[in-house]
Amino acid sequence: MKFYETFNNVLQAIYFEKKIKGWTRAKKEALISGDFNMLQILAECRNATHYKYKGK
Repeated sequence: MKFYETFNNVLQAIYFEKKIKGWTRAKKEALISGDFNMLQILAECRNATHYKYKGK
């Protein structure tokens, strides 16, 4: 086992597992290695139709 997390209830664990299954390999590797800075970078949306709102 390369990564584990403890949860207070089974529903939280199931939610987290389903979420991770949808991640890219790069995101999973960043999580396993504990590289949370890279994980955050990989988690940012790079789709042109989505963007972070920057107030005017």
